Amino acid sequence: MRLDAHADAGRLEQALQWLEAGENLALVTDAGTPAISDPGSELVRLAHESGIRVTPIPGASAVTTLLSVSGFGETAFSFRGFFPRKPSERASEVSAVLKASALSGTRLHVWFESPQRMLAAIGDLSAALGDGLGEHARLCAAKELTKLHEKIWAGSLRAVLEELRAHFAEEGELGEWCFALLLPPTDARVSRTGDSSDWVKALRCLLENAGENESQKARISASEAARRVSQYFGTPKREVYEMALRISGKKT
Repeated sequence: MRLDAHADAGRLEQALQWLEAGENLALVTDAGTPAISDPGSELVRLAHESGIRVTPIPGASAVTTLLSVSGFGETAFSFRGFFPRKPSERASEVSAVLKASALSGTRLHVWFESPQRMLAAIGDLSAALGDGLGEHARLCAAKELTKLHEKIWAGSLRAVLEELRAHFAEEGELGEWCFALLLPPTDARVSRTGDSSDWVKALRCLLENAGENESQKARISASEAARRVSQYFGTPKREVYEMALRISGKKT
């Protein structure tokens, strides 16, 4: 099934239905790596949000391998080596990333990290971003990519951090790690940090938008509205979808 940049929501929904039914799907491309400046990241993102396992085939680098299964869909990214060791250096690293992102528009950044420092690194990253950016930033973290004990987490920074805490408590400090941070769009940061309900307003506008009269009322499903708002604001789709159901009167 062709799944290029012009694929409609119906094809994505069909693929998700196959996966949820227990089928295995392979995302391939004519050349290069899927989802690296190539269509496919939307399916990867939706699969993560639906709790479906996504796994890469061996690649030339853990950086591109990680990005291929992140679901982020960004073309530009920066690789910054190993995350700094000291908390003060980590805060400076985050500050440098934010400044660089504002100048270049590059919102996606990738680091390597040791298992002994991984959990502290993500915790310090979240703290350095603060409530405004930290609440809406997205993270993809991976352990042992392409190996037997491979594990991948993708979602909001805060949600992934909680999942990593549970994993380290159970599994301990093992494996080779890397992680990618996706910052929210620059033009959306001010509104989000000033009013965290902006995404709710946008969602309500999509769902309740009407034409000149009731017969012309625009129709959009709760799922599609949630997808659009989640993609733009960086808010977890499950959270947005639940709010969409409430707005539509399908959930109290």
